[in-house]
Amino acid sequence: MKILISGYHGFGNTGDEAVLQAIVEGLRRREPGVEICVLSNDPPLTAAAYGVRAANRWQQGAIWRELRWADFLIQGGGSLLQDITSRHSALYYLGVLQMARLTHTPYMLFAQGVGPLRSSFLCGLTARNARRAKAITVRDEGSAQLLREWGVRKPAIHVTADPGLLVASAGEARRAELLRALDLASDQPYMAIALREWPGLTQFLPHLVELLQAREEALLVLPFQFEEDLPLALDLSRALPNRVHLPPKNLHPADYAAVIQGARALIAMRLHAMIFAATQCTPAVALSYDPKVDAFCHSVGQPVLQLPEATRPKLEECLQQCLASESQEFCKARVTELQADAERNF
Repeated sequence: MKILISGYHGFGNTGDEAVLQAIVEGLRRREPGVEICVLSNDPPLTAAAYGVRAANRWQQGAIWRELRWADFLIQGGGSLLQDITSRHSALYYLGVLQMARLTHTPYMLFAQGVGPLRSSFLCGLTARNARRAKAITVRDEGSAQLLREWGVRKPAIHVTADPGLLVASAGEARRAELLRALDLASDQPYMAIALREWPGLTQFLPHLVELLQAREEALLVLPFQFEEDLPLALDLSRALPNRVHLPPKNLHPADYAAVIQGARALIAMRLHAMIFAATQCTPAVALSYDPKVDAFCHSVGQPVLQLPEATRPKLEECLQQCLASESQEFCKARVTELQADAERNF
């Protein structure tokens, strides 16, 4: 079987790379002889990282060629069909589906986080392409509800879970190696931080800095999309001199999972940082900027603060809440259920 994968791949975004890793590994477990090609922003990097063929996602000729080659197209997972970051995102992915229809390549919407979509034109185009899919899985009930509101009745919409839940930690030995490279002793307590640029963050940062100044742990700042998140990480480093440890480059998803596993706690905006905290049973507080963060964190019992409302007292309260052992027990049980749901995508 020949499968083409379309998603936000090759941009150095850890969440989307975690999803791609889970898809590739899941397909190979079920179909050992499967041939896989990925539409990527950086084909050589993607090919080397996952042992797949990769094609340039920006070259229409390459997309047409790979669609004709493929027996099946998987589009997903992640927040592809949304117009909050830019309407160009939804237009691109819907365009790939339109091309698949013209080449008669069957396709599936795989573990999608649908919306928000503010454009009625994009809502209609999404519904039209969804109705022509061979299968639809979405990672949360909110995404399923949006598709139903737009008139998608067939194929059946299956609510599953994010494939990133299936990414395993790189392990204790690899974590020790990473920490040594970051000048952290393997037994040194540290907190992990994973932020991203977003409107309102400037007003929040002084509250976070004040909270962290009062704590004794070392601080490991993790830029999940390295080039975009690095300036913010450097701002934190300047505000907290001699406290911040920062990877010199983007890490593999399994490496991020490993260092989050070893953290005393995590404070994060990035969804997949929260997902890794849940799978590794690390106490975590979410700073929400998007409904996808709320949906996941509520499902596993992780405390959530809306970014505009996050103050030092509220942060401290949430941190104490997530450190409670009973909270982690609930999270562990829910993750087991969600990992089974994530496997259902396949």
